[in-house]
Amino acid sequence: MNTKQTNLFILLLLLAGIPPVVNAAEEESLARVLGKKVPEEELKKVALATEMALLTGLGGTPECSVIESFSRQLKTASPESKRTLLWRYSLLGNFSMVKCLVEANADLSAKNEDAWSALTLAIRNRNGEVVQYLCDQGVDVNVKGEAGRTALIEAYLNNQLNLVELLLGRGAEADAKDENGNTALFFATHLDINAELRERLWKEQDYLFTKKANETNSTKLECAVRFKDCPMAMHYEKTENNNGHTALMEAARQGDLRMVECLVAFRADCTARDQDRKTAEQYARENGHEDVANFFEKFAAAGNG
Repeated sequence: MNTKQTNLFILLLLLAGIPPVVNAAEEESLARVLGKKVPEEELKKVALATEMALLTGLGGTPECSVIESFSRQLKTASPESKRTLLWRYSLLGNFSMVKCLVEANADLSAKNEDAWSALTLAIRNRNGEVVQYLCDQGVDVNVKGEAGRTALIEAYLNNQLNLVELLLGRGAEADAKDENGNTALFFATHLDINAELRERLWKEQDYLFTKKANETNSTKLECAVRFKDCPMAMHYEKTENNNGHTALMEAARQGDLRMVECLVAFRADCTARDQDRKTAEQYARENGHEDVANFFEKFAAAGNG
C-alpha cells in the first residue's frame, strides 16, 4: 500500500473501533478485505452510501430507506459480491449490513485469499453482536483461518473473554490446533493477556482430557501427551499423582519426538527419574524409539544434561 492508502485504511479501522494491527502482514491482509471491490457498479454505490449513512448516524434505524435500498440491490447481486461485502462488514462490525447479507444468502463459510472468514473477521473487530448473530445463523465455530488458527484462538489472541465463552458455548473445540500444533491454551499459557481467559481454557481442556482418560482407561497425562498438548501435559505432571512419571518420560515412552522437542523447549528436565529410577531416555530405548533416545544422547553431549 502507498502512504495515502495506508492512512485511509488506518482511519477506517479507527472509525470502526477495530483494535490496532499487530504486524505488516496482518495489515496487508485486512487491507485486502476492505479494498476488494464488487463488480456491480450500482451495488457498489448503494453499499457505500449505506455504510456511510450508518457510520455517520444519518441512516436512522435498520428499517430506514437506505437499508431497504441495500437489501433490494442484494437480490440481484452475484455470490462473489455478497461474499466480498460480508467479509468487509464483518470486519467493520456493521451488524445491520451483515444481517442484510445473511438474509440474502451470502455464504457464511466462505474464506478469502488470506483465509479470513466472516466469523474470524468479526472476532478481529471484537464485535460480540455480529459474532453472536453469525453463530445463531449456524456458522461453523471451528472454522480455521490464517496459519490454521481457529476462531477460538483468534478470540483469545484478541483478549475477548466474552467471545471465548460464546464460542465454547456453541461447541468450539478447545483442543483444536493450528498448523503448528498449538491450541488456544498454548497461547493462553505463553501470552500474558488475560488470566481469566487462561483459567477458562484450562478448565475446558481438563474436562476434555478427563473424559478421554475415562474412555481409554488411561491417565490424563498419557492423554495429553498422546494428543500433543504440551501445556496440559506439564500441568498434569505437577497436579496428578504419576509416581514421578513426567510428561517428557511419557512422550519418550510413546516415541513422540516432536512432543519431546516441545517439552524440552519448555525446559523439561531430561535427567529426572521416576520412582522406578528411569529417565526419559531409558523409556525411549526400552520401547524401541531409537530416534528419541538419540535425541537425548545428543542433547546431553551438547552440555545440556
